[in-house]
Amino acid sequence: MDKPSVQVNQLTFVKLGLYPIALAAYVASFFLPALQGFKSGPPFPGWYAAWASFCLPLIALEAPTDVGAWTMSIHYHLMFMANVFVLISPWLVFRTPPKIMFAGCLAFLLPVVASLSQLLFYGPGGLLVGYYVWAFSVVAVFTTVVVIALVRRSKTVPESKPEGLATSQEYPQRNPR
Repeated sequence: MDKPSVQVNQLTFVKLGLYPIALAAYVASFFLPALQGFKSGPPFPGWYAAWASFCLPLIALEAPTDVGAWTMSIHYHLMFMANVFVLISPWLVFRTPPKIMFAGCLAFLLPVVASLSQLLFYGPGGLLVGYYVWAFSVVAVFTTVVVIALVRRSKTVPESKPEGLATSQEYPQRNPR
């Protein structure tokens, strides 16, 4: 099997196999219990945790001199931005060239790392299965977007020729949309 057909098969597998599975896990995480409830109350579902990650940064506006509130605000804002990355990822995967995909991944690298920070820095106390599924799905979506960008880039960038400039026939043609 030649190299271009292997790349197309890899791209198809990641784009139509792994990526939708990661998105399905992301959606499922919103309906799973994500955080331990207060005292002996019921656990909070993932959608509530996502809403809280949007609303909690507003607490820092009420206490402008409280460093702890600002630290928590930045942390939860980054976790919310990881949700934004997953929401824009279909646009990155299906509509953008590799350079913009890489730029999007670079812009959202810190929020993706922040999605794991709850587990890495604070330990598993109070975290339930919904958080783990959410964090895994955010990292999986990020990884598949990077892999798709790498495969697309290797398809569209010709190897440099030492004897001169490449001709237009050596570049693969892009399909207009």
